[in-house]
Amino acid sequence: MSVSGVFVFLFGLHVFRDLNGTASTWSKIYKESHGIRPEGFTFADVPTIKGMGFMYMLMGVGLTAMSIALSVSQL
Repeated sequence: MSVSGVFVFLFGLHVFRDLNGTASTWSKIYKESHGIRPEGFTFADVPTIKGMGFMYMLMGVGLTAMSIALSVSQL
């Protein structure tokens, strides 16, 4: 379970830092699929998607901490 948390954190870090244009690509794909012009406003803009990546990072840390706490409490 803690390994899953680490991978969720790394995935969120990848999106949050926009490595390899991840957040930009997600925003572009969303806009194209809904017929919105590239310069048009939507809630799937890059800052919002980066915020979603930050939330994934927090969930990863929480999942890892919870699994470590559960394993320590069973000792």
